[in-house]
Amino acid sequence: MAIPESDAQAAVQDVAAATVLLREAHGRIREGSIRLNITEVRARDLVRAGDRAGARKLREDLLAVELVPLYRQQVEIELKGLGD
Repeated sequence: MAIPESDAQAAVQDVAAATVLLREAHGRIREGSIRLNITEVRARDLVRAGDRAGARKLREDLLAVELVPLYRQQVEIELKGLGD
């Protein structure tokens, strides 16, 4: 989740800190999922229209801001699928 280890360690010591950490993780997952889905729909539309460079740019822009490791992996796989 790209949560600093020090924050995670503090969270296991305190219920309030754990609650904050869980909310942060939930928010990152929710927002990342929305960003990923929107980007993938737009990128697929661009690829279908023959604009592979545009699809690549969308995914690169997403990769620049995405924090959730799983979503980053998915974007990287899609970028590899587009080739150079």
